[in-house]
Amino acid sequence: MVDVNEDGHPDLVVSAIAVPGFVPLQVRAWQNDGKGTFTDVTASVIPRTTVGRSWSMARGDLDGDGKPDLFIGGWQSQARLLLTGNRIDE
Repeated sequence: MVDVNEDGHPDLVVSAIAVPGFVPLQVRAWQNDGKGTFTDVTASVIPRTTVGRSWSMARGDLDGDGKPDLFIGGWQSQARLLLTGNRIDE
């Protein structure tokens, strides 16, 4: 969980290795509206170069701004960094 759009509601970023309904190793993102509804925002948050190429994820304040960020470890591709409030840095 990380607040990707800085609206105060924790959003969900998931990497699935082999789960029915997911492309293996695919990264997906859902935005929380704060009312119990999550909307798929994968296309606007995670670039195509990352989708389908994730192996692991870790959360922490990686840029020192006091907000949790998300590091996505790549599999057969480069790693990606999701800074809170932004798209993934390519």
